[in-house]
Amino acid sequence: NFLVPSTVILIMALFVRFCSQPSKRLRYISDSSYWVYIIHLPLVFFIPAFFHQSEMNLLTKFTINAVIVTATCYLSYHYLVRKTFVGKFLNGRKLN
Repeated sequence: NFLVPSTVILIMALFVRFCSQPSKRLRYISDSSYWVYIIHLPLVFFIPAFFHQSEMNLLTKFTINAVIVTATCYLSYHYLVRKTFVGKFLNGRKLN
């Protein structure tokens, strides 16, 4: 019962300590978070279907799927969403 609250407090303290300064990278991740949240679920169901019958190690399949889904989410955000009306709808402003 003590481990979960302690871990949450530790993670919050680390973020307050190391991520309290403005950062372009964290701002980009923050702006893309809603798009990634929306689009990742269909990808998480679709991409692993390609590896269903393969004999690869489970950890290898997971790693490949995670990399493909993450890259697809962020690339689609950057090229299809960020500077379009969808980005304005999701983030509330138009980015340059």
